[in-house]
Amino acid sequence: MSDQQNTNRNNKTDRRASRYRLRSFFLGVLALCLLLGVHTGLYFLPDSVARVDLYQSNITRVSEETKAFIRELDRDVTLYWLCEGGEGDGQMEIFLSRYTDANKNGKLTLQVVDPLTDETFSAAYAEGTMGNMSILVESELRSTVVDSAELYTYTNDYVDQMYQSTVQLTYSELTTFYQQFYSAYGYYPEDGSSHIYFRGEALLTAAIDYVTAENVPHGYLLSGHGDVRLPDRLQEMLASYDLSPEPLDLSSAGVIPADADCLILYAPQTDLTEAEATLLDGFLARGGSLLLVTDPAVLKNCPRVATLGQHFGLTAQEGVVIDGDESHTANQSVYQLVPDANQSQDVSYLLSANGITARIPYAHGIAIGDTLPAGVTAKAMLSTSDQGNRVSDDGTQKALGEAGVVHVAVYATRSVTLTDGTTGTAKLAWFGSTQAFEDSVAQEVSYGNDFYFTFSLLSMSQSYTSDFQNMDPLELSSHRMSQLTEAPAIVWMIVLVLVIPICLVVVGIVIWVKRRSR
Repeated sequence: MSDQQNTNRNNKTDRRASRYRLRSFFLGVLALCLLLGVHTGLYFLPDSVARVDLYQSNITRVSEETKAFIRELDRDVTLYWLCEGGEGDGQMEIFLSRYTDANKNGKLTLQVVDPLTDETFSAAYAEGTMGNMSILVESELRSTVVDSAELYTYTNDYVDQMYQSTVQLTYSELTTFYQQFYSAYGYYPEDGSSHIYFRGEALLTAAIDYVTAENVPHGYLLSGHGDVRLPDRLQEMLASYDLSPEPLDLSSAGVIPADADCLILYAPQTDLTEAEATLLDGFLARGGSLLLVTDPAVLKNCPRVATLGQHFGLTAQEGVVIDGDESHTANQSVYQLVPDANQSQDVSYLLSANGITARIPYAHGIAIGDTLPAGVTAKAMLSTSDQGNRVSDDGTQKALGEAGVVHVAVYATRSVTLTDGTTGTAKLAWFGSTQAFEDSVAQEVSYGNDFYFTFSLLSMSQSYTSDFQNMDPLELSSHRMSQLTEAPAIVWMIVLVLVIPICLVVVGIVIWVKRRSR
């Protein structure tokens, strides 16, 4: 073969190789553009489409019932998700995105906030009122918190046996149960039969329902009678139990709001007007509740306030209560009562069982009638010893009765027929001392008096019950929330470890053989 022919042949080969390299280069560029295009397209897709849930727990699923409710939202709602460092859990992020994706009119928005740097949330986070991964649900009407510690509940055979029914406990409650079990039996229960449940959908959807509801049961603090101001520390305790009563002046309002479920009349200095007394009578008649705190020196000049107890067979007694038993008094004063807690009354039993005591100074007695009105149940919460008595408050300490047990705090209920024909329950908690809630007295008993006030109000207050609270929790098959299910795990392992590498090797061999054959 001549040199010219060899040269032509080599040039032809070089041109073919150049075309091949050029074609490979353009194909590579095209593939890169395609990948960038797909990536960009996925970025604009909603999370519900772009993200695939492969987690075993399957917690990111949201029911059609919730989606239908979210679609119909007509009030702006913001979900503030507290995430340390601004980084949240992947599953919860997808779960929350299901909500925002379902709301097409933009009424529901999600904001991830870092409680370590965001001043709006840092204080609540530092105080422990909002934990990491908790969600603050807020509308223009009200707000509530979905606590991350309550998203998951647990149970096992030992818990079921102890409670004689299926009971789901939060992680902290389950830990307490284990500790009590160990104290009783000397060993921890086996965990093999444990079950875990995710309650996120029920809690979050119910929270959105709560903050968007027009009317929810609410407490009001009556004013307009020269009332003593409710102490700040007591208001803070009420707020910690989601009890923050709004002020209400009956004389100017002329009506008790429809969403009022419980009223507080705290240390009135002047009597009710006839119109106000009529409003309160009607409120109690239709199943309302009243927490009443009165002072013996003032009550004798407030006959309409004193007669509020008559609806429940209760009567304010004249004079000031003393106790002749030194073990039932404090500070060497017969007026400084250390009363007994009634073990048959729910509030006083609960508090005394947890070691909480009360100090009731300068109180008037509250008598429970021998014959109560129909449908009424009345029980003392706090009482003197059998050496109690009442004395005149003119400084003479003249006895006003025989020695015996005198009640200084009473809780009563009355069954009433509501306007719709159903049966309701009116409630009255009556404390015969205003000094009991002064700072100096409350501190002496580690604020036990405040607990009696707060828990009485808790037992009388209605809570807003959303239908979504009854949604069945999702039972999970493992304690490891991020574990992949067995089938997807195997599939992805085969794809990533075997299929893709083998395909790349095969393609490489084919290309190499073709080049060698030229």
